[in-house]
Amino acid sequence: MVTLKDSSKKIRKFDVKERKIIFPQNLYLRGMVLKRLSTSTPKSKLDVVEKFHKNVLNAYVECSRTLEKKMPLDHLLLQFASKIDPVCRMHSLSLTLMKGLPDLVTNVISVAERDAYDLEVHKYHAASLRQPQQKETMDNWWMEVKISRQFPLVSSMACAMLTYLHGPKVESSFSNMNSVVTSETNRLCVESFDAIQTVK
Repeated sequence: MVTLKDSSKKIRKFDVKERKIIFPQNLYLRGMVLKRLSTSTPKSKLDVVEKFHKNVLNAYVECSRTLEKKMPLDHLLLQFASKIDPVCRMHSLSLTLMKGLPDLVTNVISVAERDAYDLEVHKYHAASLRQPQQKETMDNWWMEVKISRQFPLVSSMACAMLTYLHGPKVESSFSNMNSVVTSETNRLCVESFDAIQTVK
């Protein structure tokens, strides 16, 4: 089984089709849940439990394959974009990759702004900024930096990278929420509503 503590080389070589690697016997439904299902189910229906177990495994494998095709771990843009995490500040590799982001994301920083952006990246990595809180999201941290106007070009790039999913399909999904959440049906939890309003 591969974890985030493993080397990047091992993670990149991970094959989602090898089912034994994905789930050890003691995880997911092989553990207590499957045992409970097996003991509480009549013997005539044990095949249903086993079929369910196989379907869950197939779903995980198919989901992994789809994610691997759409967003492989060795994707160049993902490697560069991961360096906008404020935890990665003050590392030479982060500085180099952040400076290279305009080559991959060409619609945020103009050619005329490129030198100013590179200088700003250096200042950003040397600045003494507030460390993000343990459960603080990156988008909130970067919005605070953007509002401070201390690093306008770097924060524009970071916010663009963090909001890449904000497209027509996402917009239409949240537009549909206006017909669901009305003054009569206001039982949506505050966190969900706040997330919707933030995206809108």
